[in-house]
Amino acid sequence: MDATGKFAFGKETEDDQETPERLEQKGVWAFDSNISKFKKALMVLEEEAQRRSLRLDEWGRMDAIRSQLWLWMIRQERYWRQLSRCKLIREGDRNTKYFHLTASLRRQRNGINKLLINGVEVADENEIKRRIIGFFKDLYNKQQGTSFDIS
Repeated sequence: MDATGKFAFGKETEDDQETPERLEQKGVWAFDSNISKFKKALMVLEEEAQRRSLRLDEWGRMDAIRSQLWLWMIRQERYWRQLSRCKLIREGDRNTKYFHLTASLRRQRNGINKLLINGVEVADENEIKRRIIGFFKDLYNKQQGTSFDIS
């Protein structure tokens, strides 16, 4: 947005971009200090709850602290995910150790190691493939009894 309050659309230079690295240099992210602050506050209240019965306002405060802790942990996770994506974009598909490690981890994370089918856990890779193929064959071979009357 410019000084007149209007959005200015133009070519954004690399200097204009707020990358996670730049935000961290500015001190915008204070994950560890906030997370530890909320963990300590939560621990104090939980210890107090073990010693005596908490008042209603203390339970509300505990819930609020848990919510804030959860938010800061999510922010930290998003930050690190974004930082890794920035590095991946910079490194690109170059034949580097980093690229191969990233690709291997993504392949492991996206793989199916176990499958629960009708309450039975299947862990064998060939059996998983067979069951998935069988499921979709059955799904697409079934005769659908849907008919439409256009009158």
